[in-house]
Amino acid sequence: MLVSFLGYMGAYSDPVSYQLPNWYLHIWWSGIFLIGVGVTLVGSRDYFDRKDGSKKVIWLDLLFIFSYFSYGLLPFEQSINTLITLLFGAFILMIENIKFFIPLWRKPRSF
Repeated sequence: MLVSFLGYMGAYSDPVSYQLPNWYLHIWWSGIFLIGVGVTLVGSRDYFDRKDGSKKVIWLDLLFIFSYFSYGLLPFEQSINTLITLLFGAFILMIENIKFFIPLWRKPRSF
């Protein structure tokens, strides 16, 4: 979702270099974003349906969403803002996976 958000914002390259209309690029990046949202919702639903799943993961999710806004808040040039936003988002996702999801995936399911 973060990559598609940055693509939508035009963080990767100049839209003029694509030789495509802006509406096409917005639809493309929005479609990829919606796919990411769908995959995230499916994973979250599975996680929260488990009784032993910690609800503290919401704080890390909110911190990850903050990385979307950090792109516009950072005072550097566009390429540096993109790099910092991607590194921050990736770091939050790594912590979230190591702390919450990997230990949960190793447990056998009880039906």
